[in-house]
Amino acid sequence: MDRPTLTLLNRPTPFDSIFPDRVVPVLSPTPDNSTDEPCYILDHTRLSQSQKELLARELWRRWQSRISLKESRDAVANGCPISAHWFTEATEDKSIPDCGPCCSCGKTGPTVRNFLALPEKAPIPGTGWGCTVCGLPQDGALAILCDQCLTTDPPKVKSLIYGYPAHQQRYIGPSLGPFDHDYAQHPEAP
Repeated sequence: MDRPTLTLLNRPTPFDSIFPDRVVPVLSPTPDNSTDEPCYILDHTRLSQSQKELLARELWRRWQSRISLKESRDAVANGCPISAHWFTEATEDKSIPDCGPCCSCGKTGPTVRNFLALPEKAPIPGTGWGCTVCGLPQDGALAILCDQCLTTDPPKVKSLIYGYPAHQQRYIGPSLGPFDHDYAQHPEAP
């Protein structure tokens, strides 16, 4: 899998409220030089819906005399270019490990990054979640979902992580039994 590329915003920029951590996903670590000035092309697949909408509104505000709000939204949805002068250098993001396919839809890629600790036993003991407060070993099942599947309520988990997440294997089969906290050991629990 290709590693996602990130840029950091210089401060101040008109995009600070959209990217408060200064991190902006782009398609390439090298600016696109095919336009009047070097630009980074945003990786719209790694933006949240609210970031897409806020960015579209900011671009529309800046270019209102030339484009409509719909055209601005379309530009963001197609990976719009933003001048490289707003950013520091880009780098590959090595902080997002490839943990294999989504346990709901099977999709792969950088949006598969949301771990779920499930109240059942892991297929391989010692490779899941545990709790030091109530003394649970790391025998709880884990699933990983893409951003889109995480938004379903409740998330639909079709497989479990088999072994360690980095091994990218999945378990599809019957539940291996319940696994949950001892809430009597948790003073913060109601």
